[in-house]
Amino acid sequence: MTRIDAHERIPDGSPDERVPVRDVPAEPIEAIASETFGSIHPDIATQSITRRGLRPRHKHLATVSLVLAVLSLVVSWFGPWAAPIALVAVVLGTVALFRRWGRVSLSWGAIGAGVVAILFSAYWVSWILAQLPVAP
Repeated sequence: MTRIDAHERIPDGSPDERVPVRDVPAEPIEAIASETFGSIHPDIATQSITRRGLRPRHKHLATVSLVLAVLSLVVSWFGPWAAPIALVAVVLGTVALFRRWGRVSLSWGAIGAGVVAILFSAYWVSWILAQLPVAP
């Protein structure tokens, strides 16, 4: 185990070469780490700190909105019950479009299919209202 003082660090690539570091407290790194994080195993305290890669973001929001939009489009052919699902699909497609969580083409397709489903549902509502008897 190599001892590293607070004023020295080991650069990546060459573990034997020490490089002075400016503006670092004079306490040993183990003392600073134990005050900050609690007890640290001595073997881990001397290892160089590396950043882990960012986890890949799951970008399924556009796909979900497109599935909801197509489902609402199919349901809207048979009645007006698809309007809430289509509205949710349009909102999710818009969020996916502005947040860039997925493909832009899927987001636009979801928005388009959702709007068409809302129009079909609105047609059914107007047809149903026209069929109701008007009271004198």
